[in-house]
Amino acid sequence: MIATVRVKWDDLDAAFDALEAELTDVARGLTVALWNCILVKTPQYEGRMAASWNYCIGSPEYVDRSEQVEFVGPRAVKVGNLPISQGLYRGHPVAVAFANVANTGRDEGFRLGTPVWITNGVDHGEGPYAQDVEDGNVRLRPQNLPGQPVQRTLDRLGVRFGEGVSADAARQLKNLRIGHGTTDVGA
Repeated sequence: MIATVRVKWDDLDAAFDALEAELTDVARGLTVALWNCILVKTPQYEGRMAASWNYCIGSPEYVDRSEQVEFVGPRAVKVGNLPISQGLYRGHPVAVAFANVANTGRDEGFRLGTPVWITNGVDHGEGPYAQDVEDGNVRLRPQNLPGQPVQRTLDRLGVRFGEGVSADAARQLKNLRIGHGTTDVGA
C-alpha cells in the first residue's frame, strides 16, 4: 500500500524562526543555570576566586577581581556545627554578587552555536589557582568541601537535564538572567 501525505505550511520559515528563538532562550538559560551553580559551589576564603568568574560568549577572557573583594575577608565565620573559621565559605553572597554585577547582561548576546566560556583568572600575586582548586590540589576548609565547582555543577546539570528539559523547566530557564536573581531550576 502506498500512502500519500499532503502537508501545507502557511509560513514554514516563521515556524522555524520561532522554534529557534525558543531553543535559544532555553539554551541561554541553561548556561546561566551553569553560571549560578558554579558561583555557589566555588570555595571561598576571601572571595577572590568566586568574584573572578567571567561569562564570555565567543572567546575566553580571564579576569582577576581579587583587589575588589580584599575588604570582604578574612573574618570569623560560623557555619552550622563547624568550628569558627577565619574566612568566608562556599556560596558567600558578597563575592558571588561581585561576579554577577561584573557579568550582568553578558548572556544577552547568546546565540545557538556560539561557544560560551565560563572562565576564572584569579591570581592575586601567588599565581593562578582556579584550576588547582578544580583539580583538588588545594586543601580546603570544611566550609568549602568538596570543591570542584565546575565538575560538580556539570554533574548536577547532567542529572537534572540529561533526559531532557520539561516544559516547566524550559519556562524557568528562559527567565534566568545573569545578575537578576539565582533561580535554581533544580540545578
